Amino acid sequence: MNLFTTISIFLSISCFILSLGTFVFSRNKTQRIWALFNADVGLWGLGLFFVSISKSAEAALWSWKFAHVAVLFIPILFYHVAFHFCNLKNKNFLIFSYAQGLFFALSVLFSNQIINSTRMLFNSIFYYVGNLNYAFMLLIWSVVVLKAFMSFYKAESGLSGIKKRQGKYLIYGSMLGFWGGCMTILPAYGLLIYPIWHGATVIYALIATYAIFRYQLLDIKIVLSRLAVFIPVYAIVLGIPFLLGYKYNYWKLSLWAMLLFATIGPFIYLYFQRKTEKALLQEERRIQDLLSRASIGMRTIRSLPKLLELIVDILAKSLRLDNAAIYLHDSENNYYVLKVSRRDNVNCMKIESRDPLIRRLDETRFPIVCEEVKLLFESHNKDENLQEIVRQMTELQASVIVPAIIENILLGFIILGERNDSRTYSTDLINVLSVLGNQAALAIENCRYILRVQEEGLAERMTSLDHMASSMAHEIDNPMHIIRTSLSFVKDFLLKDVRVSFLPAEIKNDFEEAIQRSLQAGDRVSGMIKAILDYSQMGTGKLESIRINEALEGFLLLIQPQIKTEKVQLTTEIEKDLPLVLGDRVQMEEIFMNFVRNSLHAVKRNEEKKIVLRIFKKNENTIRVECTDNGYGIPKEIINDIFLSSMTTKGSSEGTGLGLYRVRKIVDLFRGKVWAESEGKGKGATLIVELPIYEGPKNNMNGREKS
Repeated sequence: MNLFTTISIFLSISCFILSLGTFVFSRNKTQRIWALFNADVGLWGLGLFFVSISKSAEAALWSWKFAHVAVLFIPILFYHVAFHFCNLKNKNFLIFSYAQGLFFALSVLFSNQIINSTRMLFNSIFYYVGNLNYAFMLLIWSVVVLKAFMSFYKAESGLSGIKKRQGKYLIYGSMLGFWGGCMTILPAYGLLIYPIWHGATVIYALIATYAIFRYQLLDIKIVLSRLAVFIPVYAIVLGIPFLLGYKYNYWKLSLWAMLLFATIGPFIYLYFQRKTEKALLQEERRIQDLLSRASIGMRTIRSLPKLLELIVDILAKSLRLDNAAIYLHDSENNYYVLKVSRRDNVNCMKIESRDPLIRRLDETRFPIVCEEVKLLFESHNKDENLQEIVRQMTELQASVIVPAIIENILLGFIILGERNDSRTYSTDLINVLSVLGNQAALAIENCRYILRVQEEGLAERMTSLDHMASSMAHEIDNPMHIIRTSLSFVKDFLLKDVRVSFLPAEIKNDFEEAIQRSLQAGDRVSGMIKAILDYSQMGTGKLESIRINEALEGFLLLIQPQIKTEKVQLTTEIEKDLPLVLGDRVQMEEIFMNFVRNSLHAVKRNEEKKIVLRIFKKNENTIRVECTDNGYGIPKEIINDIFLSSMTTKGSSEGTGLGLYRVRKIVDLFRGKVWAESEGKGKGATLIVELPIYEGPKNNMNGREKS
């Protein structure tokens, strides 16, 4: 047995095993055709084995014909794989490929025009002799192969994710396989290179099969590096024993050398493989270490917006992503809403909790890879749920989605796009991202807990201040009552005394005007005290028919001192005879208070400070309240979120974000709508409330606010 025989039988057995395995696990047409391809390569190897053991020229000739029938269908099946993998539509070239293959196969078997003679080469092999007809057949064979490569190359440039990497595997692996196979042609035309390179076809078949079936692929550089280590190591392992036996006829020594090298060969290979991969994966290991440390460090952050920005920033920079975003669960509306994104043109702002994507994240509790889902879709009879997941991930521009889970609850998920450096999401990286997602869930829940504590503390503080304001108002009102009573006594009795009548008229008039001004000022103070007492009660919690005008009057009494102090031009445009709405007068005042206070903050750095408060009847069913200012405006990325708890356009030391959140809760109680409009930063903003007109009986109605 010579080396050509060994490699040929090894090629045949390996490819038949691959073919059988591919058939067993195949779930789509591409995989089934690849199984046929492996079987055909196995037949070619079997034919070469028969050649190597042929004892006569005639037996070798028929073995070569058998091998070439198999060879003819290798490029055809390869192109057929490309046809389905690349989703080609035009079948004309595919039909031509099979037609010419059948023609040449029959010509090889039943005529001597293509292969007609053999000669002894390398002292032991009856090798066929190439002629002009064989060269023509080889040319057509090459055209089919090139067409397949061109199809893979064009498709690979337009693909993304794992599909793109599969294309690279097939291109580079196929180059290796066809190069090894073509080397067997050279001796037929007088180039006496010993035919052992067809063994590379086994490596090629392994690489391509791995690419077709494996979802989380290694980088093609890693495969090529392993191949670069494998070839020289095993060339030595197999070459030295063969050299001892073939050239020096030391077959016993050759056998012992083969046994020794076969034992130590794997250890040598693993040693150099680890060294090579360590150098290639140094950057990837650094990224994984960075993400691992970040997943621990982010638990120290207390602000939810800062935490989300940090997570997205770390992922986008470390992985060089073209897209990164975070969605969190909104328990009130039961959907997942976009909180932060690296892209402005985001189409999908919220995702329903019942969507297949959310259900799959909740079931698997592990990162979802888009290309993996595509492959599952192709192999599971076009499952509609998988198709919808692919559609949503495409819309989200997501290559990977990482769930953030705590105590079996899906708090949210992290969107990761394509990596700009074309690196893959390796299995190790996916595992690190899974841990990061769970750590992010812990950090998010920690921020929410701190926020709840702050809100409860703020609510207690507000209640304490309300009680204090009420007590102070009473303390002020009591002496004010005495002052007003005394002034009234002076006006009604002392000024009518006959002794006062002798005073000059001018002095008497000034005296009367001073007393009247003091009484009016006392009335204003009493009115403000009443407004403070009403406001400090925070409403009854019951819905009743009210007039917005009355609530506005109480609010204006409270806000006027601040308006004058800050020199703000507050204009009110109130439609007359407005109908009733269902609500609570004090809570309506609170809406006005929060709107105007936000506007006061927005205009405080302006030279000209303008606020316009409009209340009018929008239509037969709705009253509309608008508070417009010429302040710093609202960025478009947060305009839909400013009525959420803890969201604020002010500095971190200037506001809690609870004012507008409280407005939203009140408006929800009143069965109305609230939103904001702004053209962007520096262009002012308008806060809007629409309330339904009340047409029922004017008696009180229960409708306590939900917590």
